Amino acid sequence: MPATVSAGVTAPELVPSPIQPTSQGDWMAGLGAGVQVGTQGVGIHLSYNITPSFYLQLEGNYFDYNKTLNIADVDYESDLDLSNLGLTVNYLPFENSGFRITAGAFFANNEISCTATGAGQQVSLNNVDYTLGANDSLVGAIDYGTFNPYIGVGWDWVLGADRNFVIGLDVGVSYLGEPDATLTGTGLLGTSAAANDLAAEQAAFQDDVEGYKFYPVVKVSFTYRF
Repeated sequence: MPATVSAGVTAPELVPSPIQPTSQGDWMAGLGAGVQVGTQGVGIHLSYNITPSFYLQLEGNYFDYNKTLNIADVDYESDLDLSNLGLTVNYLPFENSGFRITAGAFFANNEISCTATGAGQQVSLNNVDYTLGANDSLVGAIDYGTFNPYIGVGWDWVLGADRNFVIGLDVGVSYLGEPDATLTGTGLLGTSAAANDLAAEQAAFQDDVEGYKFYPVVKVSFTYRF
């Protein structure tokens, strides 16, 4: 029955928004499955509620990205290859806000490969300039630990009257650990004449990547709850 605001005048019934924040009770639905996309790449996930305030999420992600990186004053064509399997605990502290706190860990295989090559390109190793020939190159690799703790926050919104579709937004940071960098030379840069300069460049290469221990995580997810 429509609401009455004055004698003879009625107000239209309010239509609820199709997108609403999740409530703690929404996560009593049990099992959910979906996909996500963000700075960790693309992936799939399964979620399962423990209580109305807590749910677990198991997910896998893959990301491959090519970019030119300047490391220790040398330009490298780099390939960023990230893959991980993660388990997180999600806590909803408030009844109807959709806000949650997320913590967990990713078991990852994170690698960055770097190559400086090309005839005529000039590189400086230990302040000594080298002009590369067709068979000369610098090849670098950066590896990280497999255990990456994660902390972040998120928001969930439900779609539709049955409240089975969920859109999520996550913002957080993953600790990658200490980077392990290696640098090798081929051709001219692999000779004994360049060995001291290459060793100095290896040390500079390692120093330059030391600060990259944290990885920002921003992602959007889409979940269907069964």
